[in-house]
Amino acid sequence: MDPLYSIDSIAFLGMFIFLLILGYLVVTDIHYEEKKKEDTEEGKENKKEKNDKYIDER
Repeated sequence: MDPLYSIDSIAFLGMFIFLLILGYLVVTDIHYEEKKKEDTEEGKENKKEKNDKYIDER
């Protein structure tokens, strides 16, 4: 009978945890990149609107 903490079970558990962490990092990085892209597009629009208002005031 194999012990509960055999080399195979420890290796499988380590691989599973590694894949979970890797998946989490990939998902959060993709989400961060999308948010960054949205922020820059909105930032450009807001900057253009502010510049247009400033030109109109002058």
